[in-house]
Amino acid sequence: MDWVTHVALGALIGDWMMRKRLGNWALAWGALFGILPDLDVFFYPLLDTAQRLAWHGGPSHSIAIIALGSYGIGRGLEKLWKREKITRSEAGWFVFVLWVSHVLLDCLTVEGADFLWPILNQRISFNLLNQIDFLFTAPLVIAAISLALVRSPVAKKSRSKKRHRPRNATGFFIGA
Repeated sequence: MDWVTHVALGALIGDWMMRKRLGNWALAWGALFGILPDLDVFFYPLLDTAQRLAWHGGPSHSIAIIALGSYGIGRGLEKLWKREKITRSEAGWFVFVLWVSHVLLDCLTVEGADFLWPILNQRISFNLLNQIDFLFTAPLVIAAISLALVRSPVAKKSRSKKRHRPRNATGFFIGA
């Protein structure tokens, strides 16, 4: 899937999971961790064309790397988010859910992803979405932008859930 879709979906999931504690920063952190598995492209200068095709969607999209990476990143986020009183397990689950959503979205495309990489060296692909699918991406992007523009940037306990939940849900369900 294209990076715009991953960023928008990550932002919406991040908002859904951490909105109360991080405010609008939940959108930004969700977007960052929503694109994280595709940062394997930084290894491209070290690889030839055939290796690039095998590498992208490979180990960085596997459940083993997701589990280890979520644990490690969760430890770092616990220290970073100490003021918000977010525990290591909450931060780890946040990263895990975002990373898995990225990989599952990639599994819906023709290319698929090596979700079971250390065990099974075969890509899982359901061929339900195009690589760049405007009808899937547009509602997600509109919902993410709407959430970013309407809300205050600081998390507040008094903020009403009724105004924000429909925007997030609308983006998810129209895209689906």
